[in-house]
Amino acid sequence: MHLKINEWLLIIKTFAFLPGLFADTSFTSLPLTEEQLKGLANDVCHDIFYEPKAAACTNKFFGTRYETKTEPPSVQVKCRAEQKLTFAVPQSKDWQLVVLIPEEVDMMEYFIFNAMEPAREIGSIYTPPGAFTLWSALLNDTGSPSIWKKSPILEAWNDTVADVEERNYVVNYTFLFDKFDNATADLDVKLTWNATDPSDSCFEVYNRCNSKTLGNVLHRSIGPDKNKSIIATVPLDDKCTILVKGKYGTTKFQYQTPSCYDLPGCKYLPEKPENVKLTAKENGDSWLVSVKWRQPKHPPSYYNVTLRADKVFTIKASNLSSEAKFTNVTGRGYYNVTVDAINDIGHAVTFQRSIFPLVEESASVSLLIGAWAEVIVISTIIATFFVWWKRQRDIKKRNMYFPGVREKVLKDGELEICCVESGSEEQWEVKPERLLLHEVIGEGAFGVVRRATLSPDDKIVAVKMLKDFPSVEEIRSFRAEMELMKSVGSHPHVVSLVGCFRGRKPFIIAEYCSRGDLLTFLRCSWDLMVTRRNANYNNNEEQDYRDIKTKDSQLVINRLYDLQGICDTELTVLDLLSFCRQIAMGMEFLASNRVVHRDLAARNILVTADRTLKIADFGLSRDVYQENQYKQKGNGKMPVKWMALESLTHRIYTTLSDVWSFGVVMWEIVTVGGAPYPSVGAARLPRLLRAGYRMPKPSNCSAQLYEVMLSCWNERPRSRPTFTELHRALDGLLCASAHHYLDLQLPPEPAYPRPTTQRYVRMIMRGKWPWTNRYHRSLTTKYAPAANN
Repeated sequence: MHLKINEWLLIIKTFAFLPGLFADTSFTSLPLTEEQLKGLANDVCHDIFYEPKAAACTNKFFGTRYETKTEPPSVQVKCRAEQKLTFAVPQSKDWQLVVLIPEEVDMMEYFIFNAMEPAREIGSIYTPPGAFTLWSALLNDTGSPSIWKKSPILEAWNDTVADVEERNYVVNYTFLFDKFDNATADLDVKLTWNATDPSDSCFEVYNRCNSKTLGNVLHRSIGPDKNKSIIATVPLDDKCTILVKGKYGTTKFQYQTPSCYDLPGCKYLPEKPENVKLTAKENGDSWLVSVKWRQPKHPPSYYNVTLRADKVFTIKASNLSSEAKFTNVTGRGYYNVTVDAINDIGHAVTFQRSIFPLVEESASVSLLIGAWAEVIVISTIIATFFVWWKRQRDIKKRNMYFPGVREKVLKDGELEICCVESGSEEQWEVKPERLLLHEVIGEGAFGVVRRATLSPDDKIVAVKMLKDFPSVEEIRSFRAEMELMKSVGSHPHVVSLVGCFRGRKPFIIAEYCSRGDLLTFLRCSWDLMVTRRNANYNNNEEQDYRDIKTKDSQLVINRLYDLQGICDTELTVLDLLSFCRQIAMGMEFLASNRVVHRDLAARNILVTADRTLKIADFGLSRDVYQENQYKQKGNGKMPVKWMALESLTHRIYTTLSDVWSFGVVMWEIVTVGGAPYPSVGAARLPRLLRAGYRMPKPSNCSAQLYEVMLSCWNERPRSRPTFTELHRALDGLLCASAHHYLDLQLPPEPAYPRPTTQRYVRMIMRGKWPWTNRYHRSLTTKYAPAANN
């Protein structure tokens, strides 16, 4: 077939134009507004240079062009994850700048970039959820950019993942026997895997063995410039699992490590004696006891066999023995036998217990046993009746504080009803192997909370567990909390249960709240607001944690940088009212499920990434019925400054005592993390509350909101509002409020009047201590009286 000249020219022009459809495109400037360019120039220049060179760079960034014959770098995507992209650029003697610009550029206040140092080729950048493009340029030594090169559009991560077909990686392992050390009894293994194509060059690799402590997992991030292999140290004779996560999915591979017997020169402990059987036969007035065990594959040096009855007998057996016999053994009931295999390295012991056979007893012994049995039965009946009578008496005493509820009060025997599981055990049970534990995010007197990843969905969760060596009471309370969270159910403002484990080391898996507890969030927000509004820092005297004043602007910048993590915007009065309303909604749900929290405080409320509040820490909660009443037994540590008056005096807890605590939480919120009753000791507080003292109105609090607080602190529980009424009242306040910033003045501390010296002496002689009357005097002058209905 022959083509004409004009047809050949058309084909050549077409092929010359096609690469432009897919290659990078050059531009003289970025598609940004002048304000956005100034922000980008300021960030880039301060990332590369120090002052005053950074200020000069900012002016030249979009005012002067770097004229060079070298083309802008082409960005080659090496691998990509949901929030991170790794790329490569050609090696250059100049700085190379890569800027990520999303498709919705008008909504962006700042831009993500990576300033690559000269000779650097591999870099990474964090990516937004939607589609975006990468723009690259060269920078000279003054910060002026060259022309810009634009990459093709990179689709959103969800669209990219939907088109990727899942594949399995081929994993291989090689044991490095030449590096084995008897001192550690561990062995190195080299793990390798394949890469399916050049774009599949970034991996997350995890290796874990069964005998390792939970959470002790080897984790490596493999980039495009690294070899596709890792070296892990593994224990002998164990099952290990390697997890390889790449572009095309996750591959799980299991392998068995060799035992010490398979390694030349390995010094091993003897095998534990197995299949130990005991036989006792009557031999006149004594017993003939035979001990047999299975001969191991690798015999020890010798055996020590010990029998403990009325006396202790020991036999040393040879390494090829599998039986030992004891004669002239006397005793009744139980006897214990240990078989100890011993060699030069150590020993391995097996313990076995058995009972001597019964022999005929004389008539007098039979009568004695029968008499003792009758005494035990009668004692048991008397003890049972005494326990029943004491419980009935306790119920009557409990009704003295709330008359008319004798027939409705929860009986002590029904208190454990919270431990009955709702739903099947398999619905909540999570095996420990599914958890990958991370750093500690919270710690209390008895427990610890750690951030964790739950497989197979890689969900970020919070895991609450007991500390080492817990008491029986702590374990019982922890499991009661677990069952209570199962029965409560799900609510937007209550921390939901994800799963649990009821084994030897129980734990609770709950949803993860990234901003931590409300008290820390409020105090961090206070610090942020004060730092932004105050440029002077006073380091010469002790202050309240919120009195932040700086002398030099550099400290202000550093302080703001530390606070950006959990509190990034200033709070308004509307925000504080919304916080109170969310807590009221959560407590309304708990009250409808007949749950008394008993420890409602800002420290026990968690904040999610979108500033949703969730009630947490059911460590002191109780599931109660009928009259919603619970009376504490014992003298455990209690949150005194958050407790209602009846809880302090009579240790009685109801939903209405939670309402009192909610009033204190509102005070914490309105003061942006203030400490309640700051100048009052815990021992003096009950006397002050009985006399009518209530905390004064904070400066940021409206008169209507303070009336809601005072109604929560009513001395009579039945005169306090319910959480449903509080929810309705806060809805009304929210509708009537407007956005404005907070007044950062602290509430004035009440001044206690001091008596004169003469009056002080007269009061002591009359038996009236000065601090007693001081409370009564100050109540009429400085303190706000409680509302009594």
